[in-house]
Amino acid sequence: MHHIVRIATAFTFLFACVAQAQDYPTKPIRLFSPLPAGGMVDNFARSLAQHFSESLRQPVTVENRTGASGTLAADATVRAPADGYTLLLATQAIMVLNPYAQKNVSYDPQKDFTPVSPLFYTPLYVIVHPSVPANSIRELIALARSQPDKLAYASIGQGTSVHLATEVFMSMTNTRMVHVPYKGTGPANIDLLAGRVQVMFSGGGTGLPPVRAGKLKLLASTAERRTIATPDTLTVAEAGVPGYESIAWFALVGPAGLPSSIVERLHRETAVMQKSRAVIDTFATAGAEMLPGTPSELAARIRKELPLFAKIMKDAGINPE
Repeated sequence: MHHIVRIATAFTFLFACVAQAQDYPTKPIRLFSPLPAGGMVDNFARSLAQHFSESLRQPVTVENRTGASGTLAADATVRAPADGYTLLLATQAIMVLNPYAQKNVSYDPQKDFTPVSPLFYTPLYVIVHPSVPANSIRELIALARSQPDKLAYASIGQGTSVHLATEVFMSMTNTRMVHVPYKGTGPANIDLLAGRVQVMFSGGGTGLPPVRAGKLKLLASTAERRTIATPDTLTVAEAGVPGYESIAWFALVGPAGLPSSIVERLHRETAVMQKSRAVIDTFATAGAEMLPGTPSELAARIRKELPLFAKIMKDAGINPE
């Protein structure tokens, strides 16, 4: 009799979960953005929220949980119920870099989240101050080799994608430049414009406008192929470092245990937005390109990159802070 009751209870729970997923959504959804309002990542979060609001017919609000390279937003997501009403616009830092760059990260990127969809990626752009006597990647390499540790490069923090992209570049080109970490793109860009640092592997949103204004020099992009924003600019690989590639990617995830039907619904709606010409063009001007893919492809990317970046950080002598 007890077995029958337990089986009946299990079926009741199963049917409740199925019904919940089929009815989804029936109330407002919140989407955590790990970066401050006004930046490109937050703008994408707001575009995604608007798209979901219209297609899912429920309000979707963006909540900015900034700080600790996205760890605060990640923690809030992990603690939320796995019902599809709390989602996270996850950065590559949250899913891959933080576990190695920070001490005491409280979440496991593979166990504590449900991958929903890759969203977009941003190549970095190798940008130099006009005072630097180099107008190509080959010339920058020659200059850095002839004057080890004289050029200073900016990053947006220890262990960030900007820092690691430059470290990998130096490793592949046998060059040495001095690392100057900043707390974000704003202060890094100010010092690059002033010439207090000479080089930065910068995101397009902050790096390209001063280039277009003639205040900084663009040497190359770090993507595998040329970008929509700068189709005439060589990639680092094309410009003399074969095999080099470095992108920062962003994805939609939820707490662990998200029902598959909810994942499929959210993924399907995300894919529709990624095909929108208006969305593609809007974010291309900021240096971002769509990254369509399935939940399993996102999981595979995370699984592949975790050991890869662990090795990169170890080789670069980066210790958790």
